[in-house]
Amino acid sequence: MTRVAEPVARLMRMRARLLLGLLLPLVACSAAPTPSTAEAPPASADTPTVTATAPEPSGLELTVMSYNILKANAKSKNYPWVPAKELAISARIPKLAQAIKYSDPDIAGLQENEGSDPPPSADLKPLLDDYGFVAEDTDVPILFRRSAFKLVESNHEYIGRKSELSNYDRIVAWARLQHKDTGQELVVFNLHAFPFDEAKDAKLRSQSIDKLLDVMDTVNPGQATPFVLLGDFNAFNDETREVYRDHITKLAAVGIVDSANVAAVDASDVPGASTDHYMHATIGGKDYDKVVPITNRHIDYIFVAESTPVASWAVVSGPGLAEKTVAGEQMDAWEGVVPSDHSPVVAKLTLG
Repeated sequence: MTRVAEPVARLMRMRARLLLGLLLPLVACSAAPTPSTAEAPPASADTPTVTATAPEPSGLELTVMSYNILKANAKSKNYPWVPAKELAISARIPKLAQAIKYSDPDIAGLQENEGSDPPPSADLKPLLDDYGFVAEDTDVPILFRRSAFKLVESNHEYIGRKSELSNYDRIVAWARLQHKDTGQELVVFNLHAFPFDEAKDAKLRSQSIDKLLDVMDTVNPGQATPFVLLGDFNAFNDETREVYRDHITKLAAVGIVDSANVAAVDASDVPGASTDHYMHATIGGKDYDKVVPITNRHIDYIFVAESTPVASWAVVSGPGLAEKTVAGEQMDAWEGVVPSDHSPVVAKLTLG
């Protein structure tokens, strides 16, 4: 089936999917049988009249994003299909800001905010003046909508140190926020797990998940305050190898789940799009530059408590997409500068 790629049509489709997710519970309720008036007990003069009212929605509805923005000093040799001038952080910063605004998140966690001094967040911040930044000098800053939230406290903790297996420390940044209108508090965690796909790398990731859980329990004992856990976990959602999938296994054991698995609707603007794409797709053994790869897999996550309602989850490949003929098939492709080698994941959920 040919996918619609025009920006306006794409946005309408994405919103329609989300609307469907929000309306499904209402449709289910309206379809449920109701007792007939003949079955109801007769009213008497002594029976008080009670007017039934629908319960008020409870909880805080949020749009949440996780986005690996690709470090400032990305090397052209790793992206031979991308012109060097387009890979430069100066060219990508405006597009990164555009991508964030496109999804309009209330809260976002960024990864790979590194590779320059000052880091990319310094140039992003003036373009995102609706947002407060937490841990902006680390590689995992947290953004929050300033009009909706105030910052209560924040910090970052080490969950993995440099070693012969990794050139970088690994940290989790966290922020306790309070919603200004309701007083509801929530805790946001954001991390970038150890990369690569060898056994020693998987072991490092597994160890860091243990430390992550310790930090989460210290900051938010017993998950008493609603929370979200954002990040690039560098392991696929469909991973089956035991240690390699510990990011899912260990979190699920304490009631923390991938929002993609519990969402009412997958609202991805390109169905089945990968979150990590290296700005190209490989089809039939051939690389096609700026084509959105379709893998139905993700390594970027929004984790939530298993009781958290998730109306929709999406890989957001746009904006800036158009159709392109690839190997005789119509595919979605990026036009112009591609902001990152990842697309963000975005979830609409209710906390509280």
